[in-house]
Amino acid sequence: MPSQYPQNVITKQGLAMIAESLATKKNLIFTKVVVGDGDASDRTFNDMEDVISPKMNLPVTSGVDEGNGQYLITATLSNNNVNVGFFPREVGLYAKVDGKTEQLYSYTNGGNNVGYVPDKTSPIDSEIYKIRTVIGNAKNVTVSLSDSTFVTRGELNRCVLVGSNTYFKDVRKTDTGMLLVRGDDTNKPVDFITSNYNDSDLKKILTLGTLKGLLGQGGIVASKFDANGGYVKFANGFILQWGLTWFENVSTFKDVTMPISCSVLVALASDDIANTETRGDDFYISWNSGFSKNNKTTLRFLVNRGNAGSFTWICVGKA
Repeated sequence: MPSQYPQNVITKQGLAMIAESLATKKNLIFTKVVVGDGDASDRTFNDMEDVISPKMNLPVTSGVDEGNGQYLITATLSNNNVNVGFFPREVGLYAKVDGKTEQLYSYTNGGNNVGYVPDKTSPIDSEIYKIRTVIGNAKNVTVSLSDSTFVTRGELNRCVLVGSNTYFKDVRKTDTGMLLVRGDDTNKPVDFITSNYNDSDLKKILTLGTLKGLLGQGGIVASKFDANGGYVKFANGFILQWGLTWFENVSTFKDVTMPISCSVLVALASDDIANTETRGDDFYISWNSGFSKNNKTTLRFLVNRGNAGSFTWICVGKA
């Protein structure tokens, strides 16, 4: 749930700092915001000298003099470095008179009306804390800002020329990337999707149509890697196929059905000998190119004798 806090109370230390700043004309500097999980139900806030159980230091992102003795401090809470989750009941604003020691300036405690801050394994959106406090008649009031934090859009707008062409106020999606809209309503396209591939587009994403065209220059589109029957098919139609088979009975030829139909350009076969010893019954195999010329599904291999046994084959073709 969103955290709810009672009005921020200035401490006796805070009142003393205002008086010292007025008397010495030295700067009153707001330095940090500290959140903790302490129980202050039995405490008087203006007597507090420190946060009871501090858990995080929040860097101050801005400070605005609102007039009438009021000052608005903005700080940011992120759980990026939180190792153990907690309930941010306490919110303490710290300050110092220039050249003096930092002290608790004001304090509030939300008790059971605060949300839970989980540890860093459960990231949350950063929360903006706005602390409105009393500065009385103090004139020389500043804040100690941190560079390692966030700013709100309002704070950013106060710091930049929002109507200039150096400020981008909107981002829109396009078919080729995005369009940045400047403060003066001029546009800057940022294209990172291209359909015209060349060496200068190495950092761009290709459209599906362009990618298909590039694959047509030789990319693999299908394959099966199996010693008994496999293939590799390329997008431009080039195909390699292979397999293991045998001559049956006393037949002197063998018709092999190819895994993928294609126009065969060349085919080869070899006696498949499982052992390393020289045998006296080796045979010779040749491809019957005439039979295969107009046949896109079957290869025919011839052998010099019947009952020759097993052999491996490979063919090159165009699907």
